[in-house]
Amino acid sequence: FIIYMEKVLSEEEDNTIVSAEQIKLDHIVKHYVTDVEHRDNLIIIANFVEGSWKNGSKECYFFTLHNHEHARYLIYRLHEIFERTGFSIYLNSKEAFRLFAACFLHDIGMLSEPAKYRLYDIREDDIQNLQDEVNQILQVAVARDPDDIKLDLQQIYEIFSNVERVRESIVRNEHPNISEKELVGDFPELPLSVAERRDIGIISVAHGWNKDKVKNITDDLHDGRHPIHLRLLSLLLRIADLSDVSKERIRREVLERNHHRMSTTSVFHWIKHLSVDKLTIEHRESENGITNIIFTIHHNYL
Repeated sequence: FIIYMEKVLSEEEDNTIVSAEQIKLDHIVKHYVTDVEHRDNLIIIANFVEGSWKNGSKECYFFTLHNHEHARYLIYRLHEIFERTGFSIYLNSKEAFRLFAACFLHDIGMLSEPAKYRLYDIREDDIQNLQDEVNQILQVAVARDPDDIKLDLQQIYEIFSNVERVRESIVRNEHPNISEKELVGDFPELPLSVAERRDIGIISVAHGWNKDKVKNITDDLHDGRHPIHLRLLSLLLRIADLSDVSKERIRREVLERNHHRMSTTSVFHWIKHLSVDKLTIEHRESENGITNIIFTIHHNYL
């Protein structure tokens, strides 16, 4: 039976379904990733990410889209940036593969629940605050009747909401580190070498860093004869990720129905996206020959 199941699973992998969107994207990717095996691997990665996000994320239910659609948008945006610069930003094929793979994998940590050690770490401010909030609720119950301590339903739901808020906050703030940890730790099982996992992990975690920290990333790596400029790749992903601001990424109907259930941070991000009609990119040549890339956000202000 086990041998039979392994055969079935193997046949499933061999018959990978490629969506029309992925075929469309491949027309762009092939201009940068010249190695056919790498392009095939990128399709496998894209399918993995799409499958992983199919039912959303329990911890990030009201987050803006961070799935395969977001990843494809980033690659289209990067292509636009390269076009606008007259292709003065050059990536070799191995760099492009790492960057495009990171577009798909940099948010994969959002799908993992917070680790138990993190939830129980009372040295963390959010866990301390949660304990204090629950203790205050208990104190109210004790003061009401010291001999028969019972929580009313409102208090029970308040504790539940506080716990959910902390879990969501941990995932939101720490998912870049979790993405890197999973990639470097050989999970998920993807067609990536050790060096590719390391580099994609760095590019992924850096999307949560500020510019000064990204500047400290080493740019002196090679894959065979090919240089790998991790600092440049990390900055490119960061720019593309920040530029994915559009009302197409969320739905007003969902916000109107559920805003009272969302954290204030999620509401802020949803309204921010709703206020943007589009983002355009243009380039201007300065007198000293430097190419300046101008990002313009077109607001509708709801």
